[in-house]
Amino acid sequence: MLVGGVAAIAVVTAVGVVVGLSNRSGGTNSAHPYKIVTTAPATGPNSATSTTNTPPAFCTPGRVGGALVSNTGGDRATGEGAIAEYEYRYFARRDPAAVMEVTDNGPGVPGPAQVADGIASVPANAQWCVSVTPAGENRFETSVRYQPNQTAAPVSWLMVITVAPGDGGFRVVRIEDKPA
Repeated sequence: MLVGGVAAIAVVTAVGVVVGLSNRSGGTNSAHPYKIVTTAPATGPNSATSTTNTPPAFCTPGRVGGALVSNTGGDRATGEGAIAEYEYRYFARRDPAAVMEVTDNGPGVPGPAQVADGIASVPANAQWCVSVTPAGENRFETSVRYQPNQTAAPVSWLMVITVAPGDGGFRVVRIEDKPA
């Protein structure tokens, strides 16, 4: 009788382990940090199988809720557009003088030498992206991230940027670090 009871416990335990493993939530494999999407093959002469393990784009310009997402510059007719243009001139044009043209050159923004040093610290052709979300009158929560190279982890900056109307459109008048 003892042998039969032990065998029954072993069967119940094995079934429990199999059921438990089949109900585990999926994770990402460290060799494939992005979800791999596989479409089952369709039948017929015009069917195709689609398998992708391509990582998502580093930046997809557009709108996400109330946020402007960009890596292509902006229209200074809006505050968020002025911030997008500031970041474009910083990361894409890499031109300190052009960056300063989007500011009021006041004490709330980095000066030309500091901007030049910052640009020099970012590798040329680094992928970058800015997300600008309204946070009150002429204030915007801004997240900037860039990837120094293809294998490096992205670097992120969180800021609150204040803009004001000026010659040629809105200008950046204050940049503050935002606590994480």
